[in-house]
Amino acid sequence: MLTKSCVFRVFTCFLAVAALLLPGVASADEITRQVQEELRKRRLFYGDLDGQQTPELGVALKRYQERKGFPASGVADAQTLRSMGLAEPGDQPPADVPILRSEAAAQPLPPDTQNPAPTPMSIAGDINVPPPSREELHEFMRRYLAACETENVTDELAYYAPRVDYFAHGIVPKTYVRDQLVAYNESWPQRKYTMDEEVTLSKRGDNTAATALVAYQLANPSQSRKADGKVNHTIVLARQADASFEIVGIQEQRARGASQPKQAVRRRSSKKKANSGPRLTPLDRSLRKLFSPAKAKRR
Repeated sequence: MLTKSCVFRVFTCFLAVAALLLPGVASADEITRQVQEELRKRRLFYGDLDGQQTPELGVALKRYQERKGFPASGVADAQTLRSMGLAEPGDQPPADVPILRSEAAAQPLPPDTQNPAPTPMSIAGDINVPPPSREELHEFMRRYLAACETENVTDELAYYAPRVDYFAHGIVPKTYVRDQLVAYNESWPQRKYTMDEEVTLSKRGDNTAATALVAYQLANPSQSRKADGKVNHTIVLARQADASFEIVGIQEQRARGASQPKQAVRRRSSKKKANSGPRLTPLDRSLRKLFSPAKAKRR
């Protein structure tokens, strides 16, 4: 009859062999544990950090994916892991990522939206409401920029019309904007926008364009990347039947004198220091003049 100590030793040997033969299982459990930890930080998961796939973990993953605007599968796929900073090194996005959303490469439109039927970019102008004031548009832009900072991409999407003249991408459906935002927010999970008090208004047909100077601060802690600067941010607004607004166009342009990404600034300054050479003392300068080639030639 086996004693308890013998059973324990047999069980320990079994675990060791399983770890050697099935390294993928051990790795998957560790990834699951890290996912649990990330979800707990976001107050979405309250179970044990044991690396076990449970229904509770699946529900938490769905909530996280819905918040990020991902398909809510409840599975920690590559997109979800990358957004948590848990992707493998080879699966990370390149360091040379766009800083401004207007710099992101345009993606091909789905086949059913490549040649859409023309739709009006604003409602008819027969609504008996006064034109928007500068204060009203300033408050709209402030709330819109606050929504751009959140984790949930649907917060920002709520401000857009079904079709949007989106940067240099042309008039695109709202689903296209959503995909662009998801990719951008993965590259820059931390975003901070500060708007200048001055808002410039102009007419765009039946719509109103509001332009303001916006300072941005972007960060991706998992990849040690930061960037900041200023842009002239323009949104074109259409008045709706309930007197509210929705964005039908958006553009941005770097402001003059705006700072470049901090990483690039650091590289340029360090290079300048490297080429400047050591500082000379007054004695060194005197000796250099005394023994310079010109002096020696005259002698």
